[in-house]
Amino acid sequence: MQREAIDMLLEFLNALALMISFVVLSTATVEFLSRVVSHTYLRRQPAPPARHAV
Repeated sequence: MQREAIDMLLEFLNALALMISFVVLSTATVEFLSRVVSHTYLRRQPAPPARHAV
Protein backbone atom coordinates (compact mmCIF):
# COMPACT_ATOMS: atom_id res chain seq x y z
CA MET A 1 0.00 0.00 0.00
CA GLN A 2 2.76 2.44 0.93
CA ARG A 3 4.72 1.47 -2.19
CA GLU A 4 1.73 2.35 -4.39
CA ALA A 5 1.41 5.76 -2.74
CA ILE A 6 5.11 6.44 -3.32
CA ASP A 7 4.76 5.39 -6.96
CA MET A 8 1.78 7.69 -7.43
CA LEU A 9 3.67 10.57 -5.84
CA LEU A 10 6.67 9.95 -8.08
CA GLU A 11 4.45 9.84 -11.16
CA PHE A 12 2.85 13.14 -10.14
CA LEU A 13 6.24 14.78 -9.52
CA ASN A 14 7.48 13.47 -12.86
CA ALA A 15 4.51 14.99 -14.67
CA LEU A 16 4.99 18.26 -12.77
CA ALA A 17 8.68 18.39 -13.69
CA LEU A 18 7.79 17.70 -17.33
CA MET A 19 5.25 20.54 -17.38
CA ILE A 20 7.72 22.94 -15.75
CA SER A 21 10.43 22.06 -18.27
CA PHE A 22 7.99 22.53 -21.13
CA VAL A 23 6.99 25.97 -19.85
CA VAL A 24 10.63 27.01 -19.32
CA LEU A 25 11.65 25.73 -22.75
CA SER A 26 8.78 27.43 -24.56
CA THR A 27 9.39 30.70 -22.69
CA ALA A 28 13.08 30.59 -23.60
CA THR A 29 12.22 29.84 -27.23
CA VAL A 30 9.76 32.73 -27.46
CA GLU A 31 12.24 35.12 -25.84
CA PHE A 32 15.02 33.99 -28.18
CA LEU A 33 12.83 34.43 -31.26
CA SER A 34 11.63 37.84 -30.12
CA ARG A 35 15.22 38.97 -29.58
CA VAL A 36 16.23 37.72 -33.03
CA VAL A 37 13.27 39.43 -34.66
CA SER A 38 13.78 42.74 -32.84
CA HIS A 39 17.52 42.64 -33.53
CA THR A 40 16.91 42.03 -37.24
CA TYR A 41 14.24 44.72 -37.36
CA LEU A 42 16.43 47.26 -35.56
CA ARG A 43 19.37 46.49 -37.86
CA ARG A 44 17.25 47.06 -40.96
CA GLN A 45 15.74 50.35 -39.83
CA PRO A 46 17.79 53.51 -40.00
CA ALA A 47 18.14 55.25 -36.67
CA PRO A 48 15.41 57.86 -36.23
CA PRO A 49 16.58 61.46 -35.80
CA ALA A 50 17.13 62.32 -32.16
CA ARG A 51 14.51 64.65 -30.72
CA HIS A 52 15.60 67.09 -28.08
CA ALA A 53 13.14 68.59 -25.64
CA VAL A 54 12.97 72.36 -25.99
